[in-house]
Amino acid sequence: MDTKSSASDQAKTIYRPYDRVEIIAPHVFKRCGYPIDVKELADTFTAAQITEAIRAVYPNHPEYDRNYWPMERVAKALAAAVAAERRFGGNLRSIHTEQHDDIVGQVVTVCGKRVVMTGERCPAYQDYDGEWEQAYLGHAEAHVILNVGGNYKLGVNDGLFGGMVLGFEIEARHVRLVSRGS
Repeated sequence: MDTKSSASDQAKTIYRPYDRVEIIAPHVFKRCGYPIDVKELADTFTAAQITEAIRAVYPNHPEYDRNYWPMERVAKALAAAVAAERRFGGNLRSIHTEQHDDIVGQVVTVCGKRVVMTGERCPAYQDYDGEWEQAYLGHAEAHVILNVGGNYKLGVNDGLFGGMVLGFEIEARHVRLVSRGS
């Protein structure tokens, strides 16, 4: 069988809940977005750094544990300020994945799906005549993300769906249909 026709047939496959799929690539979906993620950046701040930032406006602030909820909020606010200053790492919106070599060959069940868009952010602008050009995503591509679970579980998304344990999300191009669900 020709590899090129096999890849195009795979791209046309429509996945439905309860379909059984085999994982052919070890790329687990983490997020879709710009290079700098506020949540990831917030986790890099230590309790001492957060306390120092708070003491800049409130000198008598006591030392708290990093997991205390006001400290988390300040960490997220600091991260948002840093990310905005760095312009979120650029205008390219892409898919970010984690490598998990041990999932290749596993047969899992599709629990749900969603579509995410990647491309280059093109901001809105006003021309000399006063006409506004709306913001858009240039070179946009749609990617189907499958939420899969079953016998194998990474523990990324814990929960229940029809008696199956939700495991993780993976891009549809990294799986192969084994059988249709009932």
